[in-house]
Amino acid sequence: MQCKESIIKNQPDWVELVTWNDYGESYICPVDDAGKYVPRMKYAPKPCHAGYLEINKYYIQWYKNGHPSPVERDGLVYVYRLHPKDATPTLADLDLAPSDMRKLLMSPVAENNGRVEDAIYLTTFLTAPADVKVTSGTTTSVHRMPAGVGQLKVPFSTGDQYFEVLRDGKQLIHLKGEPIESAPKWYNFFSTTGFAYAQ
Repeated sequence: MQCKESIIKNQPDWVELVTWNDYGESYICPVDDAGKYVPRMKYAPKPCHAGYLEINKYYIQWYKNGHPSPVERDGLVYVYRLHPKDATPTLADLDLAPSDMRKLLMSPVAENNGRVEDAIYLTTFLTAPADVKVTSGTTTSVHRMPAGVGQLKVPFSTGDQYFEVLRDGKQLIHLKGEPIESAPKWYNFFSTTGFAYAQ
């Protein structure tokens, strides 16, 4: 979010939002079935990037209006990867004929560019302070978040992922994310995202 706020602070004349730059990448619209166009991509993960789009809506309005909009309903967005950064794929059930592709998928990742952490990133939109309960695998933590827009980073554990927003003991939001795998079939450094608003 620091990047988005930096853009707003500096107020450039225009901002380009790249809607698509690869068969397996798109951070503003749903990812299409890349396997229809590039056969080797039939194994590519198809993560959900709806959470990115939801966060963009808030910051786009801020950029256009010159000030942040008031938060009028409680919401939560999550972003995380589907396996630990040091995982090695099993290649189970994959029919990969090209040896270079097999080698690419089997070789351990030797270098990570940028900050690659085994963490869940959460953005909260809250009308009043509330608790965010994160259950990642067998680990549960509760975090008090302020009114307005808040950011939270929580270490992840493999297994099922659940996110809740509670205020005064009442559950406002409950989300189940995709599970994080300890032994993935292939490398997947794309992130999955999701969001929900209180009813």
